[in-house]
Amino acid sequence: MENINKELINLVMARLGDSGCCKKIFSENEVASFMKLALLEVSALFSHNYSFENLNEYAGIEGLVIDYAVIVALASKALIEKGREFAVVDNGVAFACPEISNLIMEQYRTEYAHFMEKIRIIKR
Repeated sequence: MENINKELINLVMARLGDSGCCKKIFSENEVASFMKLALLEVSALFSHNYSFENLNEYAGIEGLVIDYAVIVALASKALIEKGREFAVVDNGVAFACPEISNLIMEQYRTEYAHFMEKIRIIKR
């Protein structure tokens, strides 16, 4: 595993509302996985090979990695919640009210639009 700064993991967890005072939403390993994926995506967007060791040398990139890690986490959680909204019963599949996944997906869409706007501004 790459050397991911514990502070970066804590920032992502705080953005997800997972500050430790309540039930953990994601483990540190899951957040680290989201951050690795985010680093790869940001590196691809800018055609540069960023690493966690040199991330703080590039203005704004660290924030983009955190933002994208939050987006991936929200998408992951929405998918899990969507799966919980269906219950298998004797007569087939019954649909439950999809409120939680819809709320998470709305937050995902908002975060993603904000992230893409940052990318457009940086690439100018």
